[in-house]
Amino acid sequence: MPPWTHCGITIEVVPMQAGDCGDLCDLPDRENLERVDCAAFARTHPLRHRAVAAWLRDRPEPAGKPAKAMNWSIMASWFADGGCAEFLRHAVWRDQAMCGQLRTGLMPSGLAAVEARLRGA
Repeated sequence: MPPWTHCGITIEVVPMQAGDCGDLCDLPDRENLERVDCAAFARTHPLRHRAVAAWLRDRPEPAGKPAKAMNWSIMASWFADGGCAEFLRHAVWRDQAMCGQLRTGLMPSGLAAVEARLRGA
C-alpha cells in the first residue's frame, strides 16, 4: 500500500510478520506489533506462553481482542514492575533471548531502526 498524507503527516503501512511458532502461538491471524511481540515471547519462553494461552482459553466470559489479552497478560505476569509504558519500550528488550527474537521479527519490515529509536539507542 502506498503512503498517504493526513493532516500534513505522511502515513506508511508497514507489513509485519510474526513468523512461525509451530504449535506454540495461539494468536489471531492478523499481523501487528502485538503479534510479533507475543510470538517472540512464545519462542523464547514456551512454558510461560503455554500457561498464558491456557489461562486465556479457560477464563470465563472472555472479552476483547485476543492479541491484546495475550500481550497484556504477558506484561502483567512477567514484566509488570515498570508498568505499561515500560513494557514495550524497554522491558521486553532487556530479556536478551526475547530481544533477539523481536529483532528477527522486525527485520523484514525495516523496523529495526524504529526499535532502536523506541529504546533511545
